[in-house]
Amino acid sequence: MLSGRLLMLLFLPAGLLFLPCASGAERSADDRSMFSAKLVNPAFASAWKDYEAGRYPEACGAFSQLFRENPSDVQINLAYALAAKRAGKYSHSALALERVLSVQPDHLRARLELADVYVLMQQNDLAREQFALVLAESPPEGVRESINRRLEAMVAEEQAWHWSLRLDVGGFHDDNVNVGPADALISIEPIRSGSFWIDTLAVDPESKPQEAWGMYGSLSTAAEVELGRKGFWKGYGWLGAYQSVLDDHNEYEMGYYNAAIGLKHTGVRHALHWPLRLEYVLRGHEALARIYGTSPSLVYALRANMHLLTLGTLEYRDYVHDSDYTGMTGSLGETLRWLWGRDRNSVSLGARLIREEAREEMYANWGVEGSLSADYRLFSHTSLYGLLQGRWSKYDERPPLSADDRDDKQGIIACGVSRRLNDRWNVDLSYRFTRNNSNFDLYTYERNVFTVSTSCTF
Repeated sequence: MLSGRLLMLLFLPAGLLFLPCASGAERSADDRSMFSAKLVNPAFASAWKDYEAGRYPEACGAFSQLFRENPSDVQINLAYALAAKRAGKYSHSALALERVLSVQPDHLRARLELADVYVLMQQNDLAREQFALVLAESPPEGVRESINRRLEAMVAEEQAWHWSLRLDVGGFHDDNVNVGPADALISIEPIRSGSFWIDTLAVDPESKPQEAWGMYGSLSTAAEVELGRKGFWKGYGWLGAYQSVLDDHNEYEMGYYNAAIGLKHTGVRHALHWPLRLEYVLRGHEALARIYGTSPSLVYALRANMHLLTLGTLEYRDYVHDSDYTGMTGSLGETLRWLWGRDRNSVSLGARLIREEAREEMYANWGVEGSLSADYRLFSHTSLYGLLQGRWSKYDERPPLSADDRDDKQGIIACGVSRRLNDRWNVDLSYRFTRNNSNFDLYTYERNVFTVSTSCTF
């Protein structure tokens, strides 16, 4: 669970750094109707189709060709500017917008776009000039509020350091909170007792799957500071705490406490994070493990709508009361993320190689993991998401009573719906199914977890 949450935290925010940020005014504008007169032109319509589908480099190239054929056309210049901005060609976009404004100085949409491009180019003083010119024209209240939010965000970004605080609260139902085996009888390597052979054992009733309702809360804070000149390296850190509470089987309540410090570097096409982490895990309010590790990640924008994540982990897991599990764990994975459409819907395909060491070899294993995930904007503030994940693990040594070396195949299906209530507050409903098949029945289990939660960021 920890590695999955880490992947989400590192990949999604970092990936967004490569996406041109649309202002509230842009999102509310009906671009298609704005270009309705031009859409009768087959070449323009084809380029606009690429733009709406999220194929921004192709759209930029097509609009560039139309611009060369008719460089004074205001709408071609505006469309070219939109596509160039989305494709990451900010200077091209700015020049096209300046051409529009030289002909139509009162074109507020073009001026807003130019301000947005200046922000992306880290030319905040020029952006403020453009925002001020728009505000001087008494724009609609929604546009005014959007500009004020952008100005506030620029001030925060210009500070040498800033921090955030996040609170999560949720409730859940878990039908196998103790990860009990699916079958009441476990097949074992035959044991002879006198004239009898024993090839099955009954599972202790307390070890069978236990059902529980629960609640959880988590609080985390993160901060970062510029190191040297702006846009170079940043130092960052975070602190977090998580605790679950169950209506029954309190011995399976979980607590996670973690801290990290690290460095990150963000460029036009990449984001590099390198944290050092310390985690303390409790089960039933008793110490379970201490984890020391690092998890460097690199997100690289192959194209405006295609990102590649490389994520590695190396950590030492020190189990407090059961040292047989103690050992090093390492993994290396690649995830390719494709984004499309104006809402930046996404599909991600990933693979990971895992090695878990342990003092007792029957717990040490090699693993291979594959995943497919997607996020789709259903309405303006509502998104659907899903995950398919499979993992194969081959253990170094057979467990006691097992006829063969342990071999596990695990599948996970997860889905949910998330709704943003405002800039700070979000609600979420999710379901997660896990099926672990093992050639040793003791480790074969199923688990269904339903969760409803809310989060607030300060």
